[in-house]
Amino acid sequence: MEEFIKNTLATLLDTLRYHRDETTGVLEELPISKYVSIKDNILYLAKLFSFLDGNFENDMIKRMYIDIVSLIKLFDKIGDENIMMKYYKIYKEQNPQAQESFEEFRDHTSKYMKENKLRTVAILNTKLYFFDLLIWEHALFSKKIVKYLFSTGYKDVNNTEDYLNIYHLRNINANKTVMHMDFKCEEDDLFIKYEKEEISYLKALRTKVNNFSYDETTEKLIASKDSIAFFKDMDNEDIRAIVKNVRFMQFKEHETIIYEGGEDEIIYLMLNGECRVSVGKNKVGLIKPGQIFGEFAAITKERRTATIKTNKPTTVIAFQLALEAFDETPYSFSFLYKNVTNELIKKIDLANKKSF
Repeated sequence: MEEFIKNTLATLLDTLRYHRDETTGVLEELPISKYVSIKDNILYLAKLFSFLDGNFENDMIKRMYIDIVSLIKLFDKIGDENIMMKYYKIYKEQNPQAQESFEEFRDHTSKYMKENKLRTVAILNTKLYFFDLLIWEHALFSKKIVKYLFSTGYKDVNNTEDYLNIYHLRNINANKTVMHMDFKCEEDDLFIKYEKEEISYLKALRTKVNNFSYDETTEKLIASKDSIAFFKDMDNEDIRAIVKNVRFMQFKEHETIIYEGGEDEIIYLMLNGECRVSVGKNKVGLIKPGQIFGEFAAITKERRTATIKTNKPTTVIAFQLALEAFDETPYSFSFLYKNVTNELIKKIDLANKKSF
């Protein structure tokens, strides 16, 4: 029986090893089950944000959602009475002389199931933690979602735990979860693949900070406009009209700010530090204080074409363009597009010179 149980659980163990070693791993310092206990809320808010902004749910968010929902389903099956009965019937078919009752088989198997359930909790807890960071990172760069959060009294909230704290203060008799839902994905996938840069990006989210209010940071961006070719000849009011979701961020050494193939429209102005730019395995340049980067993906709506990592601790101002406001302020955008075109010509010219 011992050998049968180990062989039966081999696939489960292989699955758990994959999640531990090849994806987001396990953060031992996280309180056990902290994020598992609010998994419904995290997944609910991901879907709410997607409903509020059709551009919110990018490829990485979709894959992490499928990954987590699939792992939750696996977790629910571990130790399930019906699954145990299925294993027992297979065991009896393969070993017709076996004398163990179902109760004995179940009790003996339970200790293995318990160990694997604990492993799954640790893995799932870590995935939910990173997913929570990811969805709120993107939510706070959405004008529609930020407007919703402000209008519903969730100003300055940047994670699900704080969201729930406010919710429960308002609704003393509320259940522990905001909403119970049957979270589904079209197809389960327990072996979602992540690029190394994506894992690095997720881990970098842990160190991002927002020390200024949006208004304060916008003014800091405007104060730097003379060193930003992007904003050449633009009045302060023009800049205020075309930017949104301006935030102050800090990164540690060797952290990823942008990963190649990523989907977002965030633009960065480096205040201090240094970053390296690479395409594939090839280093193609450096970014230093005063330089702006990530701007062309915001204009073209294409995936990121390069990875940008810090060489040293780096501080940036991150923002987006309020392209949806073009019809209201076409004059402001005319300056922007002229400057973007000029910068693009300069970069193409520089690249051509390097080729000869």
